[in-house]
Amino acid sequence: MPSSGAELNAAAAKAFTFWFDREFRFNLAEEELAVQTARGETLLATLRPVEDTKGNAGEEGVLTVTNLRCIWRSTANPRKSLSIGYYGIQGVETKEANSRLRGATEALYINSRFSSSRYEFVFTLLSRAQQRLFIVPAVWRAYESSRAYRELRMRSSMVRGGDIVLLPGEQLFTRLEGVTNVSEDKGVVGVLFTTNVRLVWYAQYSQNVNISIPLLQLTGLRIRPTKYGPALLIETSSYSGSCLLGFRVDPVDRLRELFRECVSLWKAWSMRPVLGVAVTLQAATPDAAEDGDPSNGPGGGGGPAAPPAPQPRKLDGEDVVQQVETDAFAAYYADLGQKGADRRPEFDASIGLAVERLRAGVTMRDLWTVPA
Repeated sequence: MPSSGAELNAAAAKAFTFWFDREFRFNLAEEELAVQTARGETLLATLRPVEDTKGNAGEEGVLTVTNLRCIWRSTANPRKSLSIGYYGIQGVETKEANSRLRGATEALYINSRFSSSRYEFVFTLLSRAQQRLFIVPAVWRAYESSRAYRELRMRSSMVRGGDIVLLPGEQLFTRLEGVTNVSEDKGVVGVLFTTNVRLVWYAQYSQNVNISIPLLQLTGLRIRPTKYGPALLIETSSYSGSCLLGFRVDPVDRLRELFRECVSLWKAWSMRPVLGVAVTLQAATPDAAEDGDPSNGPGGGGGPAAPPAPQPRKLDGEDVVQQVETDAFAAYYADLGQKGADRRPEFDASIGLAVERLRAGVTMRDLWTVPA
């Protein structure tokens, strides 16, 4: 993040590559499967053997649970893998199920939505001695309750009595009055806060007119001239709508100081991310411990005393799905028309026959292609 705070055209920028909790990917490269500890991802549990019942029935694998996603990887064929970010998950529950390998056992059902499509994943634990799949709903609920650390928020209850409501682990560095929000056609005077997690601004005339910008979502900081004078411009990632927000501060020297402070906080966050997913898991029994599972250390273990009840949630925002081969999605696709419903037939000139209308993005050639 190169920067120059001495000039009015000072700028700092970096590419946004934090996709782990936002996307569903499969057949990942080795570096994508690795737990990204340097970027705030924490390994919470490793469960084995686990079967991906919908996509790879009959194959044993390892299910890795982190604070950002679930990762499944086939033991026999490491190229077969899944990464499911918690952001797209809409509901999680554990049920009794039948496995092709072990008969009656415990299964984890994950209902998710990525982009405009719904998917269902089923992971079956092949060892009844462990029964630890309910760790996943507990971690997902912790992720859901900490979205303010990672998502851009507007008009929320983040300000009370003229002061910011700090999140657990959040530290306030600066409270700056007389900051004009120049993001719209008219400038609005308000108060700006800087913390180790986010930048928060609210309008002086109403605390409910506010915005919280997590440092995670930043892609650029710069000082540029506007019709209101020099201003600090803040760019956010596509996950936050690719927003461009402007804040004017007088005098210019104070604006430069604010720019340097924001760059320093951004760099510090990037070196040690604060993601807010706090999970307390009980210590596992010796029989349930696995190699590579930090169950005997702080933050790891066999999970809460009882499986939590299913908790669906309302999805907001927009997710991004990694573009991959259509046939690989088919096993997990849960929308109507994929199963349980018929589509109207239509004439296909390539084969000279009437066929059921294909889903968007699927071609007749795809149906005849056998995946390697």
